[in-house]
Amino acid sequence: MTHLIQVVCFVQLASIALSVLPDPVNVIIDSNNFDHILRWDPGAGTPMGMNYSVEWCCGEENKWSQVRCLNEKDGRECNLTETFNDTLGEYMARVKAITETQQSGWTETKWFQPVSQSEPVFLN
Repeated sequence: MTHLIQVVCFVQLASIALSVLPDPVNVIIDSNNFDHILRWDPGAGTPMGMNYSVEWCCGEENKWSQVRCLNEKDGRECNLTETFNDTLGEYMARVKAITETQQSGWTETKWFQPVSQSEPVFLN
């Protein structure tokens, strides 16, 4: 009986230690007049005040690099305008939620090309 209690306790502790945060959702690149803003929403059940990690890659290299997000809005957007500086390049970004002890999986955007996917600004 003691062995069974130890196993149950171990399984419960292991599940707590291995718990992961919900993945971010609705991850998109919103681009207007060649200003590229990565936006996302927290996954269902994500704790308030979450921190996020953002990475990007471009077509041929296929190597992910971390982005330092400046001017974040509520920690749920990242300006990638300077990162996506080749208007003919093809890019992808990804986001994950992080704490000191937990992290979510990555959620990736679709491929993005500034020259063909940035909406123009219309003047009145």
